Amino acid sequence: MLDYSYKACAYGVTNKIVEMVINGSGVRNTAWVLKTNKNTVVNTLKNGKPAHASGNLSFRLNQPSVVLN
Repeated sequence: MLDYSYKACAYGVTNKIVEMVINGSGVRNTAWVLKTNKNTVVNTLKNGKPAHASGNLSFRLNQPSVVLN
């Protein structure tokens, strides 16, 4: 397995971000736990998919309980 110097590029981080936010974790807590930048978490949630995805990974947040501060 590759050891990325930038943790947000690792496989599965996008899914972990979405799962943590849906389960009630805040943006700063999610960024701290996954060792990424809080802007990465916010951009992932805003865009719906990461910039480095090949196009086959996408998701939608249609839950009104998710609030981005």
